[in-house]
Amino acid sequence: MTNLFYMPTTFKCLSFLDSAQCCIVEIALIVSEGKHMTRLFRWLLVRKADLRVSQMWLPSDDNSRQEQERYFDIGFLNFDPDKGVFTQQDRSSYAPEQEPLEVPEDHVLAAISDFLQEYQAEVMSSE
Repeated sequence: MTNLFYMPTTFKCLSFLDSAQCCIVEIALIVSEGKHMTRLFRWLLVRKADLRVSQMWLPSDDNSRQEQERYFDIGFLNFDPDKGVFTQQDRSSYAPEQEPLEVPEDHVLAAISDFLQEYQAEVMSSE
């Protein structure tokens, strides 16, 4: 049986919010388990200063109105189609702007791909 937490290095950006300090990206991963395909969704925080990528765990969200809310393990994201505010647990805030139909710059995409490859290697070595 294929490990459902295996993360391939190919992904599609679903949401992209950008600020001077960081990017917040929602990605979709397609995981194959035999003849079945599973879509996994991940939220990532990319710090621009060092291109460090962190996965943000999403225990709950609220999509009940045009303004959406995501409650992560490291902070809270409130956004609409134009803008958003991400507040970390230490109360520092970023005001990323929604980039509809845009994707992160190539160096940010490369950092995400590297993060996914490293995660994949960790998963494979622990099996």
